[in-house]
Amino acid sequence: MKILIVEDNLLTRRLLEEKIDNSYSITSVTSGECALRELSMKEYQFLILDINLPGISGLDVLKEVKNNNCYKDPYVLILTSNIEDKDVIKAFELGADDYIKKPFNVMEINCRLKAGARNKYSYNRETINYFNLELICNEMEIYMENNKIEISEKEFLILKYLILNQGKILEKKKIFQDIWQKLYFPENRTLDVLINRLKNKFPIIKENLQTIYGKGMVLKSCL
Repeated sequence: MKILIVEDNLLTRRLLEEKIDNSYSITSVTSGECALRELSMKEYQFLILDINLPGISGLDVLKEVKNNNCYKDPYVLILTSNIEDKDVIKAFELGADDYIKKPFNVMEINCRLKAGARNKYSYNRETINYFNLELICNEMEIYMENNKIEISEKEFLILKYLILNQGKILEKKKIFQDIWQKLYFPENRTLDVLINRLKNKFPIIKENLQTIYGKGMVLKSCL
């Protein structure tokens, strides 16, 4: 999942970048203008937003994000150093999901993000499990023993295809044509290269993916 941090204070921004759980993909900006530009170009699941920003305030950013359909609907965690509650109340009225006051403990931030993911995204989170692997299909992310593993889109699609068809003998031609949606030529080694990468990244795949001479390959079923 992706997090956009909007914080103009260098020390606070670096603290968040370094201490937030590394299973998230983190981008940070220093102003409301940059935040709106970033949110218009990419989809983020979380927005950590400081209220007191130079230029466009955090509350104005929040209002724009919640009222304009060109932005996706991220989970918004407000950061505030204000003692008064009126800004927090205003943030909730505008659609914020949670807030935390500065100075804060980053462990608490991680707990709030985890709870936010569970409450906001778990209902539509399509997952596939295979032994120690968990594939998050709508995010194209994969975790091995709870550690996020970097993987390309095609590697993800091949692995998903193999797992969904575990226990079946699959021809290379069919795998290629189903994923790439174009004709397969035996001299094209792209599929072989990507499958070798999967074997190198995931020992359980190397152990359980067998080649059936003259027929194709089969991934041992975990069922």
